[in-house]
Amino acid sequence: MPPRREVRVIDYSHALTVPTTDSDFDTPKADLLWFHFAPAVAACGRIRVSKNYRDYRRAFERNLDPRQRPTEPAAVRTYDATGETRCVAFDLDCKKGASRGAVLRDCERLTNWLIEAGCSYLIDESPSGGRHVYVFLEQPRSFADVAPMAKSLKSSSQLPTFDIGPLVNMSEGCIRPPGAAHRTGGHQRLVTPLPAALSAVTRRTSPASWSAFLALIPQPAPSPQVTDLYLPAREAAGAGQRLPLTPDYAGIAVTGHYDTRRYETPSQARGAVVMHALCRGWDADSITEQVFTGRWGGLAALYEAKYGKYTPKALLGDIQRCLAKLDESPAHRIHTSATRPRRGEGSGSRLHLRRWTAALQLALTGDRWNSARSYGVEMVLLALGDAARRTQTIYPAFGVRHLSMGAGTVLDHSTVAKTLKLLASEDDPFILLVESDRGVDPDIYELRIPDRYLNDIPEEAGLPPAPYGIHPAFSALCKPAYRLYTALSRAAGSSTAADLARAAHMPIRTVHATLYELHQAKLVRCRDGRWLLGRRTLARFAHLNKIGTRLHDLVLRWRREREMLRIAHGLPERRQPNRFTVAWPGVAPPAQAPSRPTREEEGRAIGGGRPNWLVPDELEAAAMETLRESLGAVLITEETA
Repeated sequence: MPPRREVRVIDYSHALTVPTTDSDFDTPKADLLWFHFAPAVAACGRIRVSKNYRDYRRAFERNLDPRQRPTEPAAVRTYDATGETRCVAFDLDCKKGASRGAVLRDCERLTNWLIEAGCSYLIDESPSGGRHVYVFLEQPRSFADVAPMAKSLKSSSQLPTFDIGPLVNMSEGCIRPPGAAHRTGGHQRLVTPLPAALSAVTRRTSPASWSAFLALIPQPAPSPQVTDLYLPAREAAGAGQRLPLTPDYAGIAVTGHYDTRRYETPSQARGAVVMHALCRGWDADSITEQVFTGRWGGLAALYEAKYGKYTPKALLGDIQRCLAKLDESPAHRIHTSATRPRRGEGSGSRLHLRRWTAALQLALTGDRWNSARSYGVEMVLLALGDAARRTQTIYPAFGVRHLSMGAGTVLDHSTVAKTLKLLASEDDPFILLVESDRGVDPDIYELRIPDRYLNDIPEEAGLPPAPYGIHPAFSALCKPAYRLYTALSRAAGSSTAADLARAAHMPIRTVHATLYELHQAKLVRCRDGRWLLGRRTLARFAHLNKIGTRLHDLVLRWRREREMLRIAHGLPERRQPNRFTVAWPGVAPPAQAPSRPTREEEGRAIGGGRPNWLVPDELEAAAMETLRESLGAVLITEETA
């Protein structure tokens, strides 16, 4: 009987000079690897097969069979349906200019952190030279924990070949396990010795070891803007106290010279000095006095070089923007032991909410989301904006049922929860998950303006108002009805279907189908091929469809579910009144409600004024129009008879 060959760990120094296909280490057969490790890596027992040897699409997803290894390239899901995983897979790619040596160096750096923390892991390698490092956990970790870790590790630039895609995509994240076929031929080969790999699967990483690993990985260096905002606040001035500028900022203020490696433009340098001065207790009058009396001559020179005689106005504008920034980003005043952010009340939060709403409109017009998905996303974000407006904070803490009510109950609370998870996991997102897993208390989100829209947001005079939620009447209509009805109500007079499609950024076929449904509900009407609001109001439509009764029953059910959750957490049951009223969202105060056009204005918009009842022809035309709209009457002439 020939002696059994043991699997050898790869020699990193030697591997840098050896091609991938001659790596000089052995591995079990692909079927055996798939049988042992594919179920351990998969989060939900599902795999996706690549039919075109490039993409792993949801259409080709099926159940995982450990005894049947797919012949095509196959990848397993990294998160289950609830967004949790018990295997954190680090993907080190040998592509986009990265050499195999860079992959090996990143792999060694990553495994050193894992070894020092006492984590259980295994390594496999693809025929192209990339590597996967799998860390198996005793307790599952949620997407909200793993994704920020992956983004932070990538931002630190310590692992240049690290591909965060499998860890930051909750529904689409996939990775090829050991034994899976590769698109170039061959399969994922095991690097870790087989006994050690099997031990890593059975003796998993404890929560203490995982926490130790998180403490070892490097954190990304803060950007100059973040440093200018938060670093001076470590020595923030007290009430009524004004501290001198630190040497770095004082040098810019006096001489006007700044480090171009830190600040790319003079605008950034000017804003840094103003922000720092405000954090140190200087007010607008004292900053202006220092600039124009010559004490801060360097800062004055930077402003004069850009604005000339408009320097006072520009300086005042920068001070106001910095004050708003400090008000809407109050984290610099929070102690490290604080359990939740400060409320952030004031004009800064209101201005931030309006700018955030403008960014949402830019995203919808720029097709950030596909048409079918954008309707639900818009409703959830508008519900969050309504919650922020009501609590006057950029950190709304509302449960998914409250947000469902703010969205007019067009979406149920489970759909709202799924949409929030997807929005928080986007790159450059609109919302950030600040705090989760708070027992009976809801998650806290921060309303964030994505970087890609910052430069396109209009000035304060051109900003839209804060959201007021969505009227529950739309829960009896299709999802696109809200956007189309809103676009029609904002239009001056009547509009054609093509005009509405451009204004609402909707496909023309969806516009026609939605207009038909709104017309059946008598919320819109058509005159000579042009559409305008109908005479039936949303309140009347809701009353006819008994939406108030449905909302009342829905709130009763939600309250019962809420009390069951409190009992499950060991909290006392609260008594609820037998009679109550439901506050409907989407109803703006009378001062901000859009005024409806008069009949004369509607007539002028479609090419004619109010009919003169003393003229027989106009009286007959108006009567026929009324019969046509109300009863569907058709004029029978001699020719048609």
